Amino acid sequence: MTQVDEVRAGGSYTSTKDCRLHFGLGSDKVRKDKVMKKVEIQWPRGLNQEFHDLPENPLYEMKEVETPRIMSALPVKEPDFIYASGESA
Repeated sequence: MTQVDEVRAGGSYTSTKDCRLHFGLGSDKVRKDKVMKKVEIQWPRGLNQEFHDLPENPLYEMKEVETPRIMSALPVKEPDFIYASGESA
């Protein structure tokens, strides 16, 4: 299976787009392996990187020229403000 996507950075005043990419790997019943056989990244500066036999379920942080880092959970950002009962705090 081959899947392709691009990170599209940008946004507007006080907003930004999510820079994470998500790839679905299909049903456990269909797949026998529990690894991604090959992940290929083409970085904007022209560098190509390949990673082989990565476990399929973790969330990975990929940085140019570095080994993928497994993240156990998404980073949580505390809100700058909280709305309670329709009123701003």
